[in-house]
Amino acid sequence: MTRAYAEQETVRGRVACGWSREDDRLTVTATVPPGSTAVLYLPTSTEPVRLVSGRHTFTV
Repeated sequence: MTRAYAEQETVRGRVACGWSREDDRLTVTATVPPGSTAVLYLPTSTEPVRLVSGRHTFTV
């Protein structure tokens, strides 16, 4: 499997998260609705990443 994506409409707006793998790189993209926060756990970190409204992309 080289990629996955899911999204869900909530009362606050759309939540989405996806990842893709190319060679040794992993790219994760998450979308958080306006006025909301989320917690993202990346496989290369022991600490979670806190996200605030908007689209966020991480490459590890």
